[in-house]
Amino acid sequence: MINLAIESRAKKIKDFVLPKTIKNFIISIMQEEMSKPLFLTGKTGNGKTSIARYLSAYLQCNNRELTKDKELGEFYEPCGKCDSCLSIFEGRGNRDTYEINCAVSNQKEDLDQLAEKFKKKPFQDKYSIYILDEFQLVKTGQDSILKPLEEPYKNLKIFIMTNEGFKVKSTIKGRCNIIKLPNPSIVEMAQHLSNLVDIYKLDVPKEKLAKICVNIALMSNESIRDSISNLETIIKSKAYEIEEIEEILSTISLTSIENFLMKLLNKDKSLFSDLEVYKTKIPFSELINKLLFYLNSLYKLEIDIKPTNNSFINTSLENNYNKIVDKNNIKELYLTIKKVLNISTMYNPLSSYTYFGFELIDYIKTNKVRRRVAG
Repeated sequence: MINLAIESRAKKIKDFVLPKTIKNFIISIMQEEMSKPLFLTGKTGNGKTSIARYLSAYLQCNNRELTKDKELGEFYEPCGKCDSCLSIFEGRGNRDTYEINCAVSNQKEDLDQLAEKFKKKPFQDKYSIYILDEFQLVKTGQDSILKPLEEPYKNLKIFIMTNEGFKVKSTIKGRCNIIKLPNPSIVEMAQHLSNLVDIYKLDVPKEKLAKICVNIALMSNESIRDSISNLETIIKSKAYEIEEIEEILSTISLTSIENFLMKLLNKDKSLFSDLEVYKTKIPFSELINKLLFYLNSLYKLEIDIKPTNNSFINTSLENNYNKIVDKNNIKELYLTIKKVLNISTMYNPLSSYTYFGFELIDYIKTNKVRRRVAG
């Protein structure tokens, strides 16, 4: 089997799991030959490196191809076939395109040396391109690259990437174009997985495809890369039943989350026995993240239900959406869980499965959070 995570890396704009607005912004950056440095921020595994490589390939490509897209219009993209494109897309770089891991090179001396390298002319391609990853780990020396950011040398292009944008100085960000990548919804991730199954002719039972894709999406911590890796694991192990998927990925499924929410909305105290089971499978923080991710995805569905090539995936979520929306406003439920979590952990730092369950039911009944004593 191919390495799906590597093989499926986006090489064309249509391959990215991104909103239309961000795709339009990327196209405008290409049309301007990336006139300013680019600051990319977002959760790990959702496309920062792929975007940087895509734009780098475009900048270095001598055989750009015209693309005609119904939604995005006409624009040029990297050919993906020339030596420059291949070396960049494969992560090998070349003499003029450098990927620098700031988790390793993060001292002031490293940044000072880098600022000097910025002055060098490209060897063979049109530009000298520097992709600085994990930039939030540069504790001192961020100011060393301020001048080349503000007044870039001719033929110099710089990408700065981080999953913690707040740790990067505003003086750095203020000199860049900024793309903040949103976390994908369950539907967006599931549709992407379904497309990959179709494109690469992967061995997944067609009648179970939608259910498998939406469950993997929920189980993958809002990371497209993790979801692809999980899909590979499931295919290799031929684990196509939800219970098998839960077991092999050591987490809980969409069905479990839905059952928990329905019991919560019905004020059914049997959810405490569910919580006892969950805590043998996943940390408390992961359960909360999955609850919020699921509700946020349903809220997106509520405001943006539209037909797609994989509308059967939408349908599989719409059924659950209809059940839950009858009981409560989805956005309100999302905010309730978040509020209870924030307040309960503030008053009780040891807040865990049991405390959270009690506090959540109390809040839904009384609109108040009790200050419980840990122990």
